[in-house]
Amino acid sequence: MKKCLLAAVALVLAMHAPAYAAEPVHIRRVDISSFPNVSITASVEGAATARSVTLTENGKPVSGVSIKPLSETGRDVDVTLVIDTSGSMKGEPIASAVAAALNFTTSLPDQVPVGLVTFADKAEVLVSPTLEHSEVLQELGNLKAEGETALYDGVRLAVRSFGSEAQHNLVLLSDGADTASRTTLAAAATSARNARVAVFSVGLTSGEFDASALKELSLKGGGRYSPASTADLSRVYQSLATELSSQYAISYESKHATGGQVTIGLATSGGRDSALSLVPKITADPIPREAPIVDKDPVLSGPMGLLVALGTSFGAIFVLLLMLLGTAARKNRERDLERRITAKTQGSHSAEPVLESRWVPEPFVQAAETVGEIGGITEKLERKLERADAPLRTGEFLLGLVLAGIVGATLGSLLLDSVVFSMLIAGVSSLVPFLWLAFVTRRRMNRLHDQLADILMIIASSLRAGHSFFQALDMVSKEIAEPGASEFGRVVAEVRLGRPIDDAMDSLAERIGSDDFKWALLAVNIQREVGGNLAEVLDTVAETIRDRDTIRRQIDVLTAEGRLSVAILAALPIGVALYMSWVNPEYIGLLFNTSLGLLMTAVACSLLTLGVFWMKKVVKIDV
Repeated sequence: MKKCLLAAVALVLAMHAPAYAAEPVHIRRVDISSFPNVSITASVEGAATARSVTLTENGKPVSGVSIKPLSETGRDVDVTLVIDTSGSMKGEPIASAVAAALNFTTSLPDQVPVGLVTFADKAEVLVSPTLEHSEVLQELGNLKAEGETALYDGVRLAVRSFGSEAQHNLVLLSDGADTASRTTLAAAATSARNARVAVFSVGLTSGEFDASALKELSLKGGGRYSPASTADLSRVYQSLATELSSQYAISYESKHATGGQVTIGLATSGGRDSALSLVPKITADPIPREAPIVDKDPVLSGPMGLLVALGTSFGAIFVLLLMLLGTAARKNRERDLERRITAKTQGSHSAEPVLESRWVPEPFVQAAETVGEIGGITEKLERKLERADAPLRTGEFLLGLVLAGIVGATLGSLLLDSVVFSMLIAGVSSLVPFLWLAFVTRRRMNRLHDQLADILMIIASSLRAGHSFFQALDMVSKEIAEPGASEFGRVVAEVRLGRPIDDAMDSLAERIGSDDFKWALLAVNIQREVGGNLAEVLDTVAETIRDRDTIRRQIDVLTAEGRLSVAILAALPIGVALYMSWVNPEYIGLLFNTSLGLLMTAVACSLLTLGVFWMKKVVKIDV
């Protein structure tokens, strides 16, 4: 009877013996993302080589197995200790837990980051995973046990404490059931599974002990549950440290081409483990048809072929430009010759032809003109188009703005992966028609200004020859080149139609927009009213304008470097920003995704605008 009692006691002790020994073989993860190449992460006791490890697939041995320590694959491993510091851990349990955690931390390699999370009434991250193990050791020495048990909150907070891509491991120690968590067991287990965090839980038996929660966390987290007493905690933690430090990356090429469920077995002399995996079906790639090989030498090759190709390309471009530009120049010469030969009749300007849209449907143009009238920009835009002598209606110009913005937004979305820069490019491209209009206007006004001295000399010569002032204007329209010919031809036509000559000349001065011409016109009006030698006055004004032009050209030469610097310094930050948005959008995206970045962008834009304004004021000199 005594022997039976001793046997029963031994059996009970064996059933409740602490499971502190690590499993000799434990498959942590099976990766089939690159199937048929299969990668396995496993913990193997002792040194593992291709000869000491047997890998099977559905019971059949696998050949061509590659085994490397996990540290040699470049994949990082980090660990977070989660320790119960509730009131039930007071006394010997917390002291044993601290001693075991200290031993565990010092046993890990220096390149493994370690973190520390505790939970009582609430969960708290004492140390995020760090390579400075001394910080964890210092915090472990300050642990105290009191309060309730927020087990699930502690697990969820520990899962969130992990940072970069790595193999995340969570070592959880608790002696009681959850009593204070705001989250649930299912939510904590789901967060660990979604973050791919392996949960190794250790349960200390107590009056409030609940092994089911710890087992479920380990099961869904891909880890393992180990019951233990306070005396065995150090050995349990030591076995976990050994297991985490002896991991291997095993890879092979699967021969299972039909897809479906596959049982992968891993065995060593110390033990074995298996895992189920669902693999896809391998489909054979179509055999590409080989292109026929033509063994012919190229007609042109080497440097000579390159020179011929470049010469042909440049020649084609030159001929194309010559045709385009030559055609425009020839038409201008023919138009000027026809104007000089053909005399203008009185009724030739009686009616202006109504321009019709040539590149967009008329209803769209009319709708755009209506929008311009509602916005109050039609009159100003018509004046600018008239001054530039652009063959466009206001509706066509407004539609051009919209089209330019759409083209800019499309190019920005194709080239740059940033909504902000796409909208910025769309805004800049919508300004291109305005820039074109300003360029054409400035070029035409400069040509008119350059003709002003010659115009005054022609008028003065006509007056000396005995012609009237109106006949002198008609002579200018016939003798001067474009664009002065068309402008003075318009004045002559308006006077012939009954408009007072003073009003026609004032309208001309307004269209030209030249201060020198306004002053010359003012001198003409005064001289015509008070009398005197108008030809001599015009000669003096023409000489003064030539002198002013000479000084103005000298100033342009002296300030050319400064004006070029303004353009370069203004475009450089924008160009660098666009380039960085193309090659590294995440880097420059911080300027638009964070409050500090937005503040820095606003300050930079303000300083850039102020700098451009200041530099333009420095290099601009009025004559």
